Amino acid sequence: MGLIWGVEISELWEDKLAYIRARGGDLIDYSIQRFMIRGGLHDTMLRREALNGIILPPWLNVCEDAWVKLFVECKGFLWKIVKTGALAPVSA
Repeated sequence: MGLIWGVEISELWEDKLAYIRARGGDLIDYSIQRFMIRGGLHDTMLRREALNGIILPPWLNVCEDAWVKLFVECKGFLWKIVKTGALAPVSA
């Protein structure tokens, strides 16, 4: 295992959460889909061996999370998503 990512649902995303709810979407599934595309370094545990040799290019100023996730995958390490511990938004 090279990377373990915990789903985060933050109340700071109120507009996005309201939109997803209005469309009948699942907040956890949405967050996981975003992680699959974009990666995510918040709420993440990384194995040191999985990061040995990583170099972030100086021109990379967005999508660093995706770069790290791809690097870990290319080194042959697995990654997992932990759904428990997700912060559920406070209901109104």
